[in-house]
Amino acid sequence: YNLVTDYAYAQAQGITIPNSYLMSYDQYDISLSYNTGYSWHTGVGIFNLGTGISPTLTYITYDPTLYRPFSATVRDNLDKWQFVDKWSLSASWDTRNLAYNPSNGFYLKQTVLFAGGFLGGVRDFIETTSRFDYYKTLWDIPVTDNWRFKTVFDVRSSLSLIFPQFGGVFNATTSDLLYIDGVTIARGWNQRTDGRALWDNWLELRIPISEQYLWWDFFISGTVMYPTTQDLMHMNLSDFLFSTGGGLRLTIPGLPIGIYLVKR
Repeated sequence: YNLVTDYAYAQAQGITIPNSYLMSYDQYDISLSYNTGYSWHTGVGIFNLGTGISPTLTYITYDPTLYRPFSATVRDNLDKWQFVDKWSLSASWDTRNLAYNPSNGFYLKQTVLFAGGFLGGVRDFIETTSRFDYYKTLWDIPVTDNWRFKTVFDVRSSLSLIFPQFGGVFNATTSDLLYIDGVTIARGWNQRTDGRALWDNWLELRIPISEQYLWWDFFISGTVMYPTTQDLMHMNLSDFLFSTGGGLRLTIPGLPIGIYLVKR
C-alpha cells in the first residue's frame, strides 16, 4: 500500500495482510495495578461503581536491520523502557440470578479507559466499552427427580470504541487496540487486529445436561470490526463475520471451558 488511507480501506473491507508481510516483536511489561469499587444491593438489582489505575513500564525489542514496523509507537519503543499510565472507570447494573451461569435477568455495564493524556506516558487514547446481556428461561419442565428439561435464552451485545486523547493525540500499539481472536469473538474466523471499533453480538440457547456442571449451547453470532470509529457510520451487513454452531460448556466456577463446533 502506498497510502495509510489505502491500508485502512483494505482493512475495512476485511482484507487481511498475508503472514509473509507481518513481523513479530517481543514486548515486556512491568505493571502495578490498584482497583477498588463499591456495590449497592437493592430491590431492583445490584449497582456497582469501580475504578482502577495501572502504571506500567513497557519494553519492545526486534531486529531493526530486518524490520521497520508500520506503527510509529512501536518504533519509538525499540530497546528502551517507556512509561504507560491507564485509568479506568466503570458502572454496572446487574439483575442476574447467578453471575457465572444466569437463567434470568440482565446485566448492563459501561467502562471508560483513559491512557496517557493528563496521566502522562507514551500511549494516548480513550477506550469505551458498552455491554448488555439478557437472560430468560423459556421453559423449565420436571422430567425426573434429578433432571429438568430447561432452556435458557441469552442475548449479548458489546460495543468497544477507541478514540484519540483530548486534543486529538493518538499513540497506541497493536496490543492496545481491539482484535478478533476467532475463539471467543467471531468464533471460527481468522484473527484480526488493529481495530478501533468492534461490535460483537450473540444469541444463544442453553440446555442443561447436568445443571450444576455441564450445559449444551446453540449459538449464532455476528461481529464487525473497523480500523476507525467513523466506519461505523457506513456499516454494511456484508461487513459482519457471522458464525453459528453448538457445543459443551462447563459451568464450574473458576473453570470456564467450552468445546464448540462452528460454521462460518
